Order: sequence, then C-alpha cells, then structure tokens
Amino acid sequence: PVVQAKVEGDYLIVEQHDSWNRGLIWQQRLMYRLMEDGIMEDVEIEIGDDTKVASVKLEQTFTTPAILPNIDGRGYGFFKMDEHDVKGAFACMDTTSNDLLKGSLLITLNENLQNHTIEVDGYLHALMNYVAHEESNLLYTMAMGYVGSGVRFVDGDYRWLEKELWQEVEGGKSAQFRLQAFRQFVNIAQSKGAANRLYRVWKD
Repeated sequence: PVVQAKVEGDYLIVEQHDSWNRGLIWQQRLMYRLMEDGIMEDVEIEIGDDTKVASVKLEQTFTTPAILPNIDGRGYGFFKMDEHDVKGAFACMDTTSNDLLKGSLLITLNENLQNHTIEVDGYLHALMNYVAHEESNLLYTMAMGYVGSGVRFVDGDYRWLEKELWQEVEGGKSAQFRLQAFRQFVNIAQSKGAANRLYRVWKD
C-alpha cells in the first residue's frame, strides 16, 4: 500500500491506499516522528482491519512539521514523503546516533526517489553530506549503493558528484569506506576529468 500522513489540528492522520484498487487494508502498527523548530514527538498509530484511515491526538503542538514515517522499520508499504519531510529526514540522520532509525529512513528516502516523489539533485547532495559523517559500515554501504542507483535519475551534468565521491576516496574514515567510494566512482564516472583520474590510478 501507499501510506501517507498529515497533521490536522492536534491530530496525526495516516491513510493507506491500495495501489491496485482492490480495497485491501493492511492492519499494522506504525511509528512516526514529528519535528518542528526543536520540538520532536514520536507517535505510535494503529491501522485496523476495517478502515484505511487512522488518527491519534498529539501531545505537542505543530504547524507544519517534518513527518518521518516508519522510524522503527517495521511498517509495510510505500511511505510517501514530500520535500519538507525529506529535509527533516536528512537533518535527523545527521544528528541521531540511532542506526535503526537511520537505516529505516535511508530505505524510505530511496523508495521515494524510485517513485519520483522527490527531487534527485537535492537528494544526492544531502546523501553525500550524510555519508561523509557516517561511521557505521552497514549504513555507509547502504548509502553508497543508493548514490549509485540515484545517478540514473539525474538529467544532466553530475561532475559535482564525481568530485564529492573522489573526496571520499581520498579522505574517507576508513580504508573500507575509501574502497567503497572508489568502486562507486568507477561505476558513475562519465566526465573526461573522471576518466583522467582513473587512468592515473591505473597507470600508477
């Protein structure tokens, strides 16, 4: 299902939609995080077996919060986000030490890119900023894979991405990270400058 969330008044409202219009409802418990101006609230909401819409009263007051879906990774479906939510997700990933939360958000962000709901250049810029500070091998590997798959959505020049990947090749936190960055650089290299870099590596 496609799962969307919004805040109306004091309530978080979550709705499921069966993409194939079969009238199916997926009963599940979902966890959300709402963030706005330094205020944060984690919310649990239950979608029953008889209605596709659920709501829960919020403890905090929000106007236009970033809504981060499926923060525990247990939910099922495509959790649709908008650009405001995406910015909030990356801001959360850049500050939290919770690897489960970061991993779940990485997956959800990638799924939104694959479904063309978010802008690719902004996504890739934020993703490269994230990997520059990540210390978990698993999460770094995931993010680098998503960089590679994201490039195919770029319509135009992405020499900036080649440059940032090469910075990771030269200055990554570990030898393993630097190797992963190099492999991704090889995969996406397209410009003459990138080809020259690879030639120099081969020659040396």
